[in-house]
Parts: sequence; C-alpha cells; structure tokens
Amino acid sequence: MKILITGGGGFIGSFLLNQLSVNHKLISIDHGSRYKILEKKLSGNVEFVKGDITDKILMNQILKKGIDVIIHLAGVLGNSACMNNPSEAILSHVHGTQILTREAKKCKVKKIIFASSQAVYSTFKIRKNPLNEKMKLYPDDLYGTVKTMAESNIQDSGLDFVILRFANVYGYNPHSKQKGGPIENFINSVFQKSSISVFGSGKQKIDYINIKDIGDCIEMIIQNTKLSNEVFNVGSGKLNSIEDIAKIISANGKKLCGYSTKIKKTPAPKDKIWPDRLMSIRKIKTRIGWKPKISIEQGIDEILENRNLIK
Repeated sequence: MKILITGGGGFIGSFLLNQLSVNHKLISIDHGSRYKILEKKLSGNVEFVKGDITDKILMNQILKKGIDVIIHLAGVLGNSACMNNPSEAILSHVHGTQILTREAKKCKVKKIIFASSQAVYSTFKIRKNPLNEKMKLYPDDLYGTVKTMAESNIQDSGLDFVILRFANVYGYNPHSKQKGGPIENFINSVFQKSSISVFGSGKQKIDYINIKDIGDCIEMIIQNTKLSNEVFNVGSGKLNSIEDIAKIISANGKKLCGYSTKIKKTPAPKDKIWPDRLMSIRKIKTRIGWKPKISIEQGIDEILENRNLIK
C-alpha cells in the first residue's frame, strides 16, 4: 500500500516508518527536525516531506499521489506542551485535522487511522475502571479536548476511519528518544547516577503500552480491509504502580550498570497525582485478535540495554 504518516519524525511516527517501510511505500510529513537522521537509517521506501498538515496546498499535492491509508499522528504531544502553546495545539489538532480530512475526502483516500488518547475519557476526573469505548467522553485538560475534537471531525468527515485511543506509550525506538514521562525520567536518573524521584506515595497506577505492540496493532489494522468506522482502546490490559516501575528500573539498572539507584519519595506538585486509568482492551482483542505481548519488565529492559544507541 501507499501510506501517508503525519508526524512521521516523532516517537511513534519514526518507529512506524521503520516497521512499515519493509512492505509498504510511505510518505512522511513532519517539520523535519529529525529527517537527516532518519534518511540515513531507513529504507528507500520512504519519501520525506518537510511541511505542516495545515498547509492545504501541500496536503492536496501529497494526497493526489494515490494514498491508500493515512496514519494521523501529527499534533502537539501531551497536555504540558499544549498548555505552553495552546494556539499551536488547537491549530495542529483541530484545524490541521480538518484540512487533512477534507483533502483526503477530495482525493478519495480509502482509510484514516487516527492516534487518539486515553485523555479523551478524562485526566483528573475519577471514573469507573476499566475505561471502555462506549463510555461518554469527559476531557478535562487541553490535550484531551483537542483530541476529542479531532475524533469528532474524523467521524463526521465521510472517510472510512479507525480511531485508536492509546494508553501511555513507551519503549525502545532506535530512531528517537522519548521525551518526558516517569519511565524516561527514571531511566535518565539511572544513567545520571542521581536518585529516582517518586511523587507522593508512588501507589498511583498507570496503563503503559509498548511501542512494539502499537506497531503490531497498526499493521494488523492496515491489513484488515474489513474494518470500517471503528473506535478501539489500545493499552496493556493492566496497571503498574509508579513505585513498582521505579523499583524495576532501579533493579535492572543495577544489573546493567553495576550500581544501585536510590528511590526518593517527594511531595507531589499540584495536579501531578492523577486517578488510576485502566483501558479495557476487550473490544480490540475480540474484533481483530490483537493483544499486547511486551511486559513492562521486558520493555524497560530493552530501553536500558539500548539507551546509548538512541540518537
């Protein structure tokens, strides 16, 4: 197939470029800050386009090339980044998605796969777990709000769609280092020989999904031509406490580096302790047979072992 990946230079996007370029022709659109690195490492099946999805003329030029599937990943990532630049967040997620879907409809693109987020269910509101696709959406931060608006736009576009609501994504990507999040911050502490700081009691739990499982999920969806107008949660199916994650990283870091990293509990800043959010993955297991394969221990081990190889 011929696939357009928006946000192809990002953490998930660059991983997919590597995985999907084996069997498909890909076009990546991104601001291009990592293109020099990616062009050296990826196969000839990838065409790199520097630009923005809000550029209507550019998007029309790309989509007229006979795109079969769009994997839409572009947009400001995470609520902190959205709050730092709210106008850019709205422009990329809302206006950008509107332009993308309109031009895709004109050019008769067969399907769009959209990377949404668990934040559409809420971030701060306590809700019954596990979160399932039939539940009403209650976004209560900017990131969840713009993702919800983008979902609505895609559902109303007339395009055949699959919306994927991701849990917290982590893992080893040889082409891109992940920015922020407890796992990345704790691993940084190991290599910097500083203590791991855990906010509050550390008993709060997170649903983490490995980037390899994300890649396998998207590949299965691309291959399943019968899927039409579906919304799926994509998570690990289990929760891990922050304290347990810190202990895994400290113990595995000791095996690798030969020294023990202390875990220090500190008072939590305001709005840093969120309620537990477990994503139900029953629907996607039933509909396409996908299930996560990488445990949190395996995923952390792979990052630690390859930490110095990531550019």
